[in-house]
Amino acid sequence: MKTLKFAIQVTWGFILTLATQSALAQTTITSFPGNGQLTWTNSPGTNGFNVEWAPTVTGPWSASWRTLDSLITTSTQKTVSVPMFYRVQQGFSLASARGVWMFTTPSKGNMFYIAQEDGILSESAMFCRQSPQGFFTVDTTTGSVTNTFVLTGSEGGAVAISGRFVGADRIALDTAPGVLTNGIASSLEDASRCAGSWTGNLYPTNSATDTVTHPISFSVDSRGLVTGFTGFAGNPIGRLFALTNGIAIGFVYTGEESNGNPLENYNQIKISGTLSGNTIQGIYHLDEGNPLPRGTFTLTR
Repeated sequence: MKTLKFAIQVTWGFILTLATQSALAQTTITSFPGNGQLTWTNSPGTNGFNVEWAPTVTGPWSASWRTLDSLITTSTQKTVSVPMFYRVQQGFSLASARGVWMFTTPSKGNMFYIAQEDGILSESAMFCRQSPQGFFTVDTTTGSVTNTFVLTGSEGGAVAISGRFVGADRIALDTAPGVLTNGIASSLEDASRCAGSWTGNLYPTNSATDTVTHPISFSVDSRGLVTGFTGFAGNPIGRLFALTNGIAIGFVYTGEESNGNPLENYNQIKISGTLSGNTIQGIYHLDEGNPLPRGTFTLTR
């Protein structure tokens, strides 16, 4: 990461700008006028940054609120270190790639994964049975990202999907044989886009033994969490997300055991389609190692 040119102190309503010497610095804080907005200039291109704070100009510098977001005490008084100085640090980090990302594959339709700021892939629509489901790395200088998903069962092995940041909410994906062609992974803007109560049907069209329509219903909260799922045994839980352009992806762990047809392989269901108003339509895949969809679906909110 590149050295900063300025640290800024806020004290008694005044702004004190403290300059440091760095011939290599390309990031310059230009204003912090006390209106809650910090402005800086930097070199052209897609760059990563994080704003750090410290209680003193010599640090220690913190890039999160971890020391302040959960305070428990049994006494009647407590003292903590709070932000007094700010600096802008240039460079990508694991936190640059955190959140929900969605992309489309040629073989299995839409996909999503959830990246945590510690480098863990906690959830995905990649038919991974274990948790965590994988890990990722971020090159601090170039913004290159590599996601490694650990698969189990008939899928087996590990799948690496790499790319690089080309915008604040876009990663250009590299070609991965059998997995995807060049495309874009988009950061989810609003996890609550699919919030509400949904009902609909799964229509199996590509199975000789699974030929009966499966009615389902479930609820989605503001985090995209799927609960109250009916239509299969167990205690189903999952996620349902959609981008502003309508691309939708859902993934549910039903708890249904593979005890034979017609419910074989319905332990994990991935629905991939398009959200239009209060309707989602598309195809669905099962945990069966088959690149072809089991059938189509329609959901109404």
